[in-house]
Amino acid sequence: MELQEKTKNAWAGYSKKDEEHLNFERRWAKQNYKILKKLNIVPCERILDIGCSHGFFLKICKENRCQINGIDVDPNIIDGKIVKECNVETDRFPFDDNTFDVIFSSGLVQHLSKPPMNFMEEIHRVLKPGGKFCMVVRNEKSWINILFSLYDNFRHKSTWSPMSLKQMLEYYKFKVIFMQPKFLGISWFWWFPFKWHIGSNIFIVGQKM
Repeated sequence: MELQEKTKNAWAGYSKKDEEHLNFERRWAKQNYKILKKLNIVPCERILDIGCSHGFFLKICKENRCQINGIDVDPNIIDGKIVKECNVETDRFPFDDNTFDVIFSSGLVQHLSKPPMNFMEEIHRVLKPGGKFCMVVRNEKSWINILFSLYDNFRHKSTWSPMSLKQMLEYYKFKVIFMQPKFLGISWFWWFPFKWHIGSNIFIVGQKM
């Protein structure tokens, strides 16, 4: 039983007692929402947050009067009325076709097997035509990650670069409308000539075709 609980917590993320990490997650969620707002993606009618972890992004969306749902392997982290249990690698998402205007996922894809077929097929299914799928993913082409091994984590199953993410979205019938590097949440150096070698994360938005 103890081993099962440890495994469950490993999926859920870092220890809830790690206040430093929780504060980082709070700031990260605020920064991600600000970027989506600048892109005029939020607020919107319905949002799905995949891999909600401690639910900071969910709470921000609710505060901004967005109707939001979440799915997570551990739905008990947040109010079960909002978050539903779902293993995105194997399960059918518990929503009807063409339900959401926006789907958001941060720091999840690197924890999935590659290629994440069920994950992408289900996102395409529950997203409305013209809806937007937004992801934040660790950038394996970044010198920062290579030299300093930022965010190394034994839970990571796959690695991603800007090009591989773009190819994946296009394969699953999404048009990439925005892609930008981020470093510790900052995304103001989009003009820099070596931006993809600096940004430790990738912020990418695909529109369902």
